[in-house]
Amino acid sequence: MMRGYCLALAVAIFGTAAGISTGCGGDDNENTGGSNPCPGGICGSGANGSSSNGSGANGSGGEAGCIPAWVCSPWDTMGNGDGATRTCVDTNNCGNDADRPTEAANLPALDENYYRCNVEPIMDRLCSQLGCHGREPDLANGDPGRGLRIYHRGRLRITGEILQGEPGCLNQPDQNSEDCIGSVECACWTRPHTPTEWQRNYDAARGFGLDNGGAPLMDATASELLAQPLKGGGLPHAGIKVWNPSDANYQTIQAWLEGATLANCGTTN
Repeated sequence: MMRGYCLALAVAIFGTAAGISTGCGGDDNENTGGSNPCPGGICGSGANGSSSNGSGANGSGGEAGCIPAWVCSPWDTMGNGDGATRTCVDTNNCGNDADRPTEAANLPALDENYYRCNVEPIMDRLCSQLGCHGREPDLANGDPGRGLRIYHRGRLRITGEILQGEPGCLNQPDQNSEDCIGSVECACWTRPHTPTEWQRNYDAARGFGLDNGGAPLMDATASELLAQPLKGGGLPHAGIKVWNPSDANYQTIQAWLEGATLANCGTTN
């Protein structure tokens, strides 16, 4: 009850300035998806490549001519180098492996400092809402979630870790990280990403530098990280379109995918 009240209060006080919004993409979107701004896929249904969050063609499990519609969980290295895995599920239940995306690959060694200081703030502001990219896969129940999953303060937090309490906020004791999901109360808001949250956000994002077969993309603009929310683009993204190629956010992410680096990043995000 208190957590829900605090979140509502934060929305009222901070609004989009704090990046808290119920829709994908903050206020700059073209949300035509009804009450649920992100009905499926990456935040809608993609078509190609690194997330493999395509809706594919319609079909029932086992029917002749059924075309698989592969949806994949975020790439995860478990903090060990660049070798990563993910799990892909055919949402059409065709019962065959036609065009199955690769589930093991070496992620591109994109610059982590540049990601932390330049790319992550864009993701936090535009993409990390709990109804969009702020939810975990539920692999036990066959739900791989979305290829882009983002941990952020006040939204999704990792489970199974401890966040240091906030002495300046009613002498708050240490908090279970999962108790901070959707909360901006005390340490849930003031404590930054944990190392594991940083690693998983970085891994999920740089996975979009790969094509469907796990090879590095030759053209960064083909990455769904850029193409899904592109205004005028052909991918649905639940109707959420947040940038053009001339926009600074687009160009920042493109530069990162093309190898831009940053000597150091002292963010406390």
